Formats: sequence, C-alpha cells, structure tokens
Amino acid sequence: MDTLSDGLEVLKRNGLTNKQIDAIKRREEAGNQLIIGELSVPHIQAEIAKPFKLFYLKLDKKVAVYTSKVAGILIVIVNGSSNEYTQLFSYLYDHLKDIDLKIINSKEDLLQVLL
Repeated sequence: MDTLSDGLEVLKRNGLTNKQIDAIKRREEAGNQLIIGELSVPHIQAEIAKPFKLFYLKLDKKVAVYTSKVAGILIVIVNGSSNEYTQLFSYLYDHLKDIDLKIINSKEDLLQVLL
C-alpha cells in the first residue's frame, strides 16, 4: 500500500483526481488486488470522458503483494457507464500475462505491448 500510495501521488500530477485515488486505495485495502504475472492492476469505475484511462508505474524494485512479487503497477480507470468493463480486463490479461515488464520503460512501450 505504501508503494501504491506513493505512486498515486505522482500520478495526481498527471490527471488522477483525489476521488479516484481514494477509490483505488479502498479497493486495494479491501483485498481486491488483480495481479497478472508481476503486474498489479488496481482498477475502478469512474465518471471519465474516455472509455478508459491507463496509468503505468515501473517500480525500482519488486514489491511483495501477498505471495506474489510485483514489478509494475498498471492503474485502470474505466468509464462508469461503459458496458465493456469485463472485455477490457480480458484483453489486458491476454496481452500482459506473459510480458517481461522490463521492456516497458515508457508510455510508448506500454502501448506497443497492448497493441
């Protein structure tokens, strides 16, 4: 949670709102972690203009989350009125389950992995 909180504060400067940050923290504290390989995927539904927003945090060192080691955090915010919520996570899982997170160093790298 400390690592996530620090990362959320960084992302606040890039467009995350306090309301979104609080919602992400509540979900994670409640034990709703989604971990794909070495990637933690905190996710929420929120009222946003786009169908979804992605934020990526590359960690300097791996962090233990229960029995998993996490090397990166992909925060996903899905438009609250979207009916494609589960389709997005199926797509993300298919594209990220076997990815070596060391290759993601920028937004462009992340987009390349997802395309």
